[in-house]
Amino acid sequence: DPAVIEWALKRMSINSVFQWLMCVMYAYSASLRGMGYSFVPMIINLLFTCVLRVVYLSFIYPYIPNRTIYLVYIVYPVTWILSSVMQMLVFYIIAHKKGYLRKHRTKTERVSRQMYREQLSGCSLFFYSSSSKSLSVI
Repeated sequence: DPAVIEWALKRMSINSVFQWLMCVMYAYSASLRGMGYSFVPMIINLLFTCVLRVVYLSFIYPYIPNRTIYLVYIVYPVTWILSSVMQMLVFYIIAHKKGYLRKHRTKTERVSRQMYREQLSGCSLFFYSSSSKSLSVI
């Protein structure tokens, strides 16, 4: 049906431009889950991609005087933007609290990172003793 194709093209013209925002949203969501915070991205995604859309379409959209289908289609990119921004904020707050964003690392952290790199590259395994502050070959 040509009318269906026309409506699909209208929706694609809006959503395809902003599709990358959904990728950002999912990337930060996955990062938070990887940091051990699975509940936070679930709530953010639920609020912004479900609840906010339903609230907009049920309570705001009907009262717009000159409403068009574009105002329905634009709700997807808007919620992706809001969800992405919220997840970025939460990610940077948690990463800052955990110390993942520190520029200068302590000696123990530098040594443990060095040991991890050496283990991955196939070098012999080392053990760092915090009491004697030295590396030992295992």
